[in-house]
Amino acid sequence: MRERRDAISEHILEHRSPLAADLAQMVDVSLMTIHRDLDALAEEGLVRRFHGGASALRSERFEPDVSYRLRLALSAKREIAAAAVQHFVEPEMSLLLDDSTSALAVAQRLSGVTPVTVVTPFLEIISALARQEGVELHALGGEYNPTNNSFHGAGFYAALEHVNADILFASSAAADAAGVYHQEAEVHVSKRALMARAERKVLLMDRTKLGSTALYRISGLDAWDAIVVDSAADATEVERMRAAGGNVIVAPPLP
Repeated sequence: MRERRDAISEHILEHRSPLAADLAQMVDVSLMTIHRDLDALAEEGLVRRFHGGASALRSERFEPDVSYRLRLALSAKREIAAAAVQHFVEPEMSLLLDDSTSALAVAQRLSGVTPVTVVTPFLEIISALARQEGVELHALGGEYNPTNNSFHGAGFYAALEHVNADILFASSAAADAAGVYHQEAEVHVSKRALMARAERKVLLMDRTKLGSTALYRISGLDAWDAIVVDSAADATEVERMRAAGGNVIVAPPLP
């Protein structure tokens, strides 16, 4: 059963919004069985159910599980991270990294600018930097959120009150000329709390997130010192964001 559901989730990841009937035919099970599989995957946070099928795409009310996000837009995130580190990170700085996979990409490029101090609630970043020479690592604890593989809640906010970082690197689910958004109320609150604990704030947004909105508005574009997007970001959307006051930096392609 697990192997079948893994195959289904991989197919949804590749084809984005397949119909249940097509999935049932692919794995050779009944339509009733495929609906049970899709319900189970939705409970795990891997897909979003819609009538007649499932999707791994974001909506105004759905953000995919971190296991999906870790595989999405990898080349774009590497471009963004390279540009962000080059433009903003210097040795001896203190960095506040949120629980986004874009911030993880930044963490993975810090070896050339150490020593630095990194503060984060994201277990993926904690694992990536745990043995990194030249990185002083501080973990923000709290209530564990398995969907995001990170910590939130009262303990997180209590620890964050003592942080005063040089710069925040963060991402979110969506952005357009009117602002930056997320689907989850708790994440919306935690992003705003992180923003309050850094002198400078840099938003990392790959092209799949631009020109869309979500349920909760985190901020306007002018709340961020810079918004770094990948080289394939829609040029029209970039210009709209700049016209609205966003300092948008388009990352160059990596060699």
